[in-house]
Amino acid sequence: MDNNTEMKNTVSPEAENNPAENPRKIPKNRRILKSGSYTVAVSAVVIAIVIVINFLFSALPESYTEIDISKESLYTVGDTTKDIVGGLEENVTLYYICEEGKEEVQVEKMVNSYAELSDKLTVTKIDPGVNPNFVSQYTSEDVKSNSIIAVSDKRTTVAAYNDFYRYNVDGYAEMSSEEFNEFYYSNYYQYQSVPEYSTLFYGEQAITSAVSYVVADDIPSLYYTTGHGETELSSTYAGYVSTENYNYESLSLLTSDIPDDAEAILIIAPTMDFTADETDALTKYVSGGGDVILITDYQSYSSESHPNLASFCASLGMKSADGLVMEGNSNRYFRTQNNIIPIIGSTAESSPASRLESTNMYTLMPGSHGIVAAEDNEDWTVTPVLSTTDEAYLKTVIDENTTFSKQDSDIEGQYLLGAASSRIDGEGGRFVWYSSSALIDESTDSYVGKGNSQMFIATLNWMAGKTETISIIGKDVSVDPLTMTESTVSAWKTVLCVIVPAAVAVTGLVVWARRRRR
Repeated sequence: MDNNTEMKNTVSPEAENNPAENPRKIPKNRRILKSGSYTVAVSAVVIAIVIVINFLFSALPESYTEIDISKESLYTVGDTTKDIVGGLEENVTLYYICEEGKEEVQVEKMVNSYAELSDKLTVTKIDPGVNPNFVSQYTSEDVKSNSIIAVSDKRTTVAAYNDFYRYNVDGYAEMSSEEFNEFYYSNYYQYQSVPEYSTLFYGEQAITSAVSYVVADDIPSLYYTTGHGETELSSTYAGYVSTENYNYESLSLLTSDIPDDAEAILIIAPTMDFTADETDALTKYVSGGGDVILITDYQSYSSESHPNLASFCASLGMKSADGLVMEGNSNRYFRTQNNIIPIIGSTAESSPASRLESTNMYTLMPGSHGIVAAEDNEDWTVTPVLSTTDEAYLKTVIDENTTFSKQDSDIEGQYLLGAASSRIDGEGGRFVWYSSSALIDESTDSYVGKGNSQMFIATLNWMAGKTETISIIGKDVSVDPLTMTESTVSAWKTVLCVIVPAAVAVTGLVVWARRRRR
């Protein structure tokens, strides 16, 4: 058995060198060729797979292939935009007006993301250099590059590039581009320096507002009264009203009747009383289903100085507690007792607070007088919107000797600083009263993260029956400078220019040496 085994394992000298009879003698270059062919085939398959995958991914929307890792999610739209655009029932076209090569990445990515939210919305880029007469078909405005024209079968509007950015300077309210440029150069020429500022991107708000505007069935009209020393809305607050797509127009009750299309009438801090004829017109308007918003403060309003307006308020279920309200609870005021941080009241449908996106916010109401329910009121339901705690107190006499602390003469109790009333039988319109003009003050608003303006817009939307707000918060696009000391710079130079290259070289030599020994 051993001999047979030995015979079978023995190879003749002639066969020893014959590759056909001795596989161990297959030429080395043939084995290399076989291995190389296999490698080429595998590489070709892998490359083909990569090409196919790349082609498939290139056909996907950017939202699936790009990840927004920016600090402020600059290229990602919010829930409000998704709800409005996703709920479109008619076709909308957004024309992105921009010359070739002058696209602003931030704007371009933002507008393109809208097309991915609904098959009812189309984004089309228009180069005015190639098609100079295109813009004039839709608007007579001077449309700057990177602006958007929104078009539907109902109407057209422009989301202007200048409205895409606002500027925030510490100690000041947010500024538009025009306001900031004026501020910038004024400070530069006066002080030879410019304070630090941040740039806020409001492109999403402007574009979403434009989409909502062109598909709305009706555009509500808001009228503000004149002729009584009223305060006008600032450009920023007027911008909020415009963003929410209200027509905003003045109204003199002495010379004009209340227009039929008036969704609401706004009365802001009148320093003089209305005439009896004017309040009669307002009463008739509310009886017919109209809504009125009144904003006053303790300095410009009292029942004694405005008897006709006070009588109008009483007929709607409310009256003023004249004087300056102080808050005794230290958790509900800012720095001093008159800078009240009121409690947000009911969020039931009978309150403007029902239109707030969240009640987890603050408003600031300095300089407020009190509001209380009128006596013998049987027809109107008064709903608290903003109120103090029961530790508040009212100072009825304000002079040079007035102090913030509570005195024996002060009237303690809980006071309304904002209230809404409507008829118990459901007939007629509604009335909302705020007792501090700080509600519409930009500087005050900045202290509470725009809580005051949110409440103001919520009130307008409540009266108009709108369920969504378009006042989308701006996103900070400022680039924070990377500041390093000289020693830190030197350390990084050493690490990047010496240590890292040396480590790579040593690693390479070690790998090379190990392979040489094999």
